[in-house]
Amino acid sequence: MRTHQLWAATVSKTPADVQAVIQLMHHLNVDPEELLAAARPHNLATFEQFVPLVLEARKGQATRSLLESYCNRIVSCWGTRRLDEPTPREVGDLIELFRATAQRRRDHTDGSGAAKNAYHALDSVYRFAVQEGVLWSRQNPMAWGTKPRQAKSRRHALSPQLVLHLRTSTR
Repeated sequence: MRTHQLWAATVSKTPADVQAVIQLMHHLNVDPEELLAAARPHNLATFEQFVPLVLEARKGQATRSLLESYCNRIVSCWGTRRLDEPTPREVGDLIELFRATAQRRRDHTDGSGAAKNAYHALDSVYRFAVQEGVLWSRQNPMAWGTKPRQAKSRRHALSPQLVLHLRTSTR
């Protein structure tokens, strides 16, 4: 357990403590956003620095190879950005970009597979960042965004007319 986590776990806050902090902030004319900005590390890793660490930590080869192709695309889009910069809206926009630029094959599903894989790649990056203590869980934009919707299944039951036709034509 990291030192700040251990300290936070041993200190109990009462509603009076929280109110005292709010009054002190008001007296000093300090906004909560200013406190968060001051507490944010300025030398946070960029995507191109951090993604290789995520890929190295992945054990399964099949998962890693799929994740790697989407992570490489993430790095090509956001490589120089710090991990804490993208907002949930920007994450959604990037996922939609992946959906829109997905390869269209005969059995395409309008990019829903690409959107789902991009979502899981970004989620892996951010979960790893939180696990390693690089980001706080509240800085994870994946926790605030929405998951891409599952594509409608192309599988369906045969109609009774088609079953009857198949039955009569195969005899």
